Amino acid sequence: MRLAQSLEMWSEESRQLSGLGRIALFTERYEEAGEFHRRALRLAIEQGNRPAEQTAELRPGTRRPRRAGDLDAAEAHL
Repeated sequence: MRLAQSLEMWSEESRQLSGLGRIALFTERYEEAGEFHRRALRLAIEQGNRPAEQTAELRPGTRRPRRAGDLDAAEAHL
């Protein structure tokens, strides 16, 4: 991710942030996962990268609440 930042490869940085969020999610670090996904989403929006935006938006929107047991929030997001 640092290399992507130094080379100003914002799409790659957003992808890396989403990946870190996914790892945090699978290790049950839900707040950390949310923060990584929020950062990825913010960066994707700033760069106008709709596919990266959709990835950052969809993953935590359903998985994080579902894994935390908040099925109503996961359903509402879908």
